[in-house]
Amino acid sequence: MAEEYDDTHGTLLRSSTFLSATDVLVADEINAYDEKNCLVSVRSSSLANGAVRVLNSYDHNDRRVRKTVQRLMLPESVPPAPPQSAEWNTTATHTYFYDDWNLIEERIASDDGTASTNRYVWGKDLSGSLQGSGGVGGLVAVLVSENTSTTPDLESIQPSTIQGAVSFLACVDVAC
Repeated sequence: MAEEYDDTHGTLLRSSTFLSATDVLVADEINAYDEKNCLVSVRSSSLANGAVRVLNSYDHNDRRVRKTVQRLMLPESVPPAPPQSAEWNTTATHTYFYDDWNLIEERIASDDGTASTNRYVWGKDLSGSLQGSGGVGGLVAVLVSENTSTTPDLESIQPSTIQGAVSFLACVDVAC
């Protein structure tokens, strides 16, 4: 993995991942951060048709409240159009809701009109309270609903160790 950092702040600007045996480039990303060092965008360094870009928005507490996933669409022309004439089309928008620092709901709206919701159930975290250590080690379950009008399915149970590491992940949906 090759990485390029900002000399002033030490933030990761570009990350290139290679397969070790053959040195084939797997991923080459360009990252952008705001003045608070929050990741605001990630995109492929290649501006080829279908390239993906992710844009993040944050609230006053630096919690991510929106993630927008976009694909680059180049106009079909001969000769090929330059990347400047391309358009980024939104394919999905994720909106996040919190109870203090604990993420409690993620709503995902796709460009095809479908929507899904992930709900997060929290128990006591490493501090022994509900949010004393910011929820670390307290995630109990994830409820997934593919259609927001349906009752969510219990997707996974995530018990953690006393150090906060996930000790096992149990998928309770037979389709997993």
